[in-house]
Amino acid sequence: MKMYPSRRLLALALCLMLLCSMLSACGFGQSAETPAPEVSVEASASEPAADVPEADAPEADAPVEAEQPADAEASDAAAADATEAPDAFQLPICEETETISYWFEMSPMVASYLNTMNDNITYQLLEELTNVHLDFWAVTDETDQKFNLMVASGDYADIMVWGSRYYAGGAIKAVEDGVFMELTDVIDEYMPNYAYRISDPDVYGQVLMSDGNIGEIFTLNRNPMKPGIGPIVRKDWLDDLGIDSKDIVTYDDYHEMLTLFKNEKGATSALFLGPNGVPSGNYLTAGYGVAAYTDVTSSTGAYYQDNGVVAYGPIQPAFKDYLTMMHSWYNEGLISPDYLNNSDIQVSAGDVTDGSTGLWYHMSQIMSEHVASAIDEGFDSVAIQDAVMNEGDLNRLGNYSGSTVESNSLSISATCKNIETVAKWVDFAFSEEGSLIYSYGVEGETFEYDGNGNPVFTDLIGNNPDGLGTIVACNLYAIQTGVGYLYEDRFNSTYPASAQEAGDIWMSTIDVDNLMSIPAAAQLSALDAEIYAGKYSNIQTYVSENIAKFITGARSLDEFDAYVADIEAMDIAACVECWQNAVDTYLAAQ
Repeated sequence: MKMYPSRRLLALALCLMLLCSMLSACGFGQSAETPAPEVSVEASASEPAADVPEADAPEADAPVEAEQPADAEASDAAAADATEAPDAFQLPICEETETISYWFEMSPMVASYLNTMNDNITYQLLEELTNVHLDFWAVTDETDQKFNLMVASGDYADIMVWGSRYYAGGAIKAVEDGVFMELTDVIDEYMPNYAYRISDPDVYGQVLMSDGNIGEIFTLNRNPMKPGIGPIVRKDWLDDLGIDSKDIVTYDDYHEMLTLFKNEKGATSALFLGPNGVPSGNYLTAGYGVAAYTDVTSSTGAYYQDNGVVAYGPIQPAFKDYLTMMHSWYNEGLISPDYLNNSDIQVSAGDVTDGSTGLWYHMSQIMSEHVASAIDEGFDSVAIQDAVMNEGDLNRLGNYSGSTVESNSLSISATCKNIETVAKWVDFAFSEEGSLIYSYGVEGETFEYDGNGNPVFTDLIGNNPDGLGTIVACNLYAIQTGVGYLYEDRFNSTYPASAQEAGDIWMSTIDVDNLMSIPAAAQLSALDAEIYAGKYSNIQTYVSENIAKFITGARSLDEFDAYVADIEAMDIAACVECWQNAVDTYLAAQ
C-alpha cells in the first residue's frame, strides 16, 4: 500500500467532495460519506540504531490535513492513518561502509576554502551515523555544460542535485531518456520519512511531475518561508535625507528617493539594475501585474498565470508601461549608463561597494555583509517593500510561493546500482534526526540550544572568528543547500535585526491568496519540452535584446507593437500553450 495519497484516490476524493457539495447546495442533505484517501506509513529498516544528536528541539509541526469529509468519525479514522509518523530512523543505514556519488554545484568562494566537502564536519557526522561515504562530484563553473558532458558520457552520479535545472526538458524528459530514475516505487519501499512529509494531498500534488510521476526529491520546509530576496536601500542615506523607509511604497516614492540619491548623495547608479532590465524574481514589475524576467537560467521567469490562465509578460501592455518608466529613469541618470555590464544581483561586487548605488535587490542576510567594509563605517542598509502603483495595493507576484515545497531538488540516477542505500540516505534528511542535522549541523560545533530549547547557530556560523560571512561559514561547516526537511528559520539567529525584519517587509504587499507565479512543480511534458526548446531560445534572446534597447532608447517605445508582432510571429503562442498544459496538469493533481 502506498504511504502517500495515490493519484486515483485523490481524484476520486475530489470528485466525491464536489458531488457532496452539489447535493448539499440543492437541498438533498449534508451527510454523504466521502472517505479520505487511506495513507499508511511503514517502519524504517531494522538495523540497530546509532547515537544521534539528542532531539531536544521542538517536535515538527504535523502535516496539514486534507479537507475532511462530513462524517466526522470516518474522517478522524482516516486522518489518524494519514498523519501517523514513521518510527525513529534506524542507523546505520548499512553494516559496511558504502560509497555513493553526489553531483552538485559548489560556490567558487566555498571551493577556495575546501578541497572537498568531505572536510565539512556535518558531512563527516553524517558519514559516521549512516556508514555512507559521499564521493562528491563538485563543479564550480559552467555548470550546465559540465552536467551535459556527464550525461553524454553515460557515467551518471548516483545523486544529482538540481539536475532538472540543467537537463533540457527537465525531470520528465530526464526520466523518459533514462537519466533520472522514476521514484514512486522507490519512495514506497525505502523512503517512509519522505512519504510521510508529502502525505498531505496539497504537498503531494506539488512534488508530482506533470505526467503524474515522481522524478525529483524536493526540499520541504516545516512552514512556508518568507521571501528571502527583495529591494534593499542605503539606510544611512535615508537617515541623512530625513526619509523613513516605511514611506517608500509606490513607484512615485521610488522615483523621488532615487532622484535624491543622485542629486544629494552623488549616486551615479542610484538603482542597481542587472543586464536583463528586470530584477530577478520580477520584484520591480510585480506592481505592474506582469512577470518579465528573461534570464536563461529561469524557465518560467517571464510567464505567469491569472486564475489558471498562462500569459507571457514581455508582450503585455502593462510591460510597455514598465519599460516607459525604466526608460525615463535611465534618461534621468538614475540607472547606470553601462548597466548591461552588471552581473544580475551581485551587488557585493558591483556598484554598491564603491558607494554609487542606493537601491538594489539581494538576499536579506547580505544587506550589510560583504559591502560595509568597502564603504565607510557609517554604512547601513534596510529592506523596503516592493513598489506598488498606489498605497494599499497588493501585488500577486514576488519571491513567495506560499508553499512548504522549495524548488531545491535532487534526482537519483536511473543507472544507480545501490538504490536501497542511496534512497535510505536521502530519506534520513527527512527524519526528525536528519532534519536537525541538515538544518543546523553538529550540536556543540555549529549549533546549540537556547534558553527556550530551540536550536540556534553558534558563532562559528553567525559570527565567524575568521570573519567569514554566514553563507560561506554554513557551507564550510554545516549544510547550506542540502535537500531535506528543514527548519525555515534556521538562519534567523545569525542575521542582524534588520535582515530578520526584511521578510516581513517583503511580505507586506504580497496577495498570498491570489498568487500569479507559475508553481515550481508545474513542469513541461516531454513532448511540450521538445516543442518549447525548439522555439523559445530565439524568442528569449530577441526579448532580452529589445528590453535593453527600449530602456536605453536605442529603440523607440513607439515600436512596441511591432516588437510584439515579431514575437507572435516567432510562435510565442506555442510556448504559452506548453506552460498552459503544465499548469493545467498541475492544478488537476491538486
